[in-house]
Amino acid sequence: MSVRSVITDAMWDRIEPLMPADPVRGRRWADHRRTLEAIAWKYRTNSPWRDL
Repeated sequence: MSVRSVITDAMWDRIEPLMPADPVRGRRWADHRRTLEAIAWKYRTNSPWRDL
């Protein structure tokens, strides 16, 4: 977890089981925690998606 993280370890422990597992075939999914951090940043700063 980085210093600028919005999602704490305790929060992530509750959220992580709800995330889908990597697919059996094909490419692995992006890191779920990093994706959620980006979404939280977007809404917290009210920035456009292109600024991610």
